[in-house]
Amino acid sequence: MAAIGPGVSARQSLQHIGLGLAIILGLSAPAGAGQDIGDAQHVVTPKIMAERAYRVRTAVREAVREAFDPGGQFLTVTTATYGGDSMSTADVADPVLSDVVDPASLRWNLWASASYTDLDDSHPVSSYEGLTFSAVFGIDYRITERVLIGVLGNVNRSEIDTSFFVLTGRSESDQVAIGAYIGVVLADFLVADLAYLYNWGDNVLADSTDSASFDSDGWSLTGNLTGYWFTGDWRWSPSIGIALSENRDDAYVDVPGGFVVPSQKQTTGVFNFGAQAGRTVSFGDMSSAEFWAGLQGEWTFEQDSGTAVIPTAPVRDDDFDLRLSGGVDVSVNPNFSISLSGDVAGLAISDYLTIGASARASVLF
Repeated sequence: MAAIGPGVSARQSLQHIGLGLAIILGLSAPAGAGQDIGDAQHVVTPKIMAERAYRVRTAVREAVREAFDPGGQFLTVTTATYGGDSMSTADVADPVLSDVVDPASLRWNLWASASYTDLDDSHPVSSYEGLTFSAVFGIDYRITERVLIGVLGNVNRSEIDTSFFVLTGRSESDQVAIGAYIGVVLADFLVADLAYLYNWGDNVLADSTDSASFDSDGWSLTGNLTGYWFTGDWRWSPSIGIALSENRDDAYVDVPGGFVVPSQKQTTGVFNFGAQAGRTVSFGDMSSAEFWAGLQGEWTFEQDSGTAVIPTAPVRDDDFDLRLSGGVDVSVNPNFSISLSGDVAGLAISDYLTIGASARASVLF
């Protein structure tokens, strides 16, 4: 925050006086810098972390499903393919597909997913709006009929405009992540996946009087446990999932105030539970499309901003939310599939809404 002087609001002056007294009295670490840009770290960063982890968790779950079930064509394969167990209620494989493609030969899965999310928080004191773009991509290899391993990457861009009290500001972040994941068929109809990523990136914060830039790094751990039950053309998939994230911001000096903000750490933890229902339409030429919809609850059991700046903008304490999603997965052939989907969250939180859209493509060989 700029030094006290002409053009600085009374509120900002009082903040500086309070912070100075706190430092003199030993009540606080050097906290000052941009009280308001510090609020952006305090309020916005945990939400961006949770949204990024959700996109990664969803992308990995779909990639694992595609690898074990190429194009949705082999869910009826039983003993010959899955070592004595079936992933569906059917007893035999489609004889036409079995004659044309051996599912056991499709062990590599190359995939990519891109998503766009619009965030809008109209909280009366700490409101913000903006977007995040996330691209997740990877490749995995099915080492047995029940186990696969893979590597993945993630590129994430966020641009958020804030309005805390009477000051407006902006928060921008570019993050890159690399990691690995594993998928396992635990039992009939039950598939688990687990992914770990390490991320690093650049960040810029600014308000009407100050600006700062700094580096950050962190990690995320995501997992899913998903069931697949089938009746005719219909699929029913209950699931539970978890996403843990940690972010560490380097110390920085704001401009032009020259205040030093110590390094900070934020953590988030979200538990997900819900279900999807889908119906597949076959086109008779080894291609098909599944239209699906899902609803899931999201319980935020951990959200620690870890900020070293004395926060003035309140952080939401809404622990539970609902997310509605839907889309279409198109299997062009057993080796190639694409999908389009959308989701809306904030259904259980007042004055908060996110709208997202995603596209995915997968090639098996």
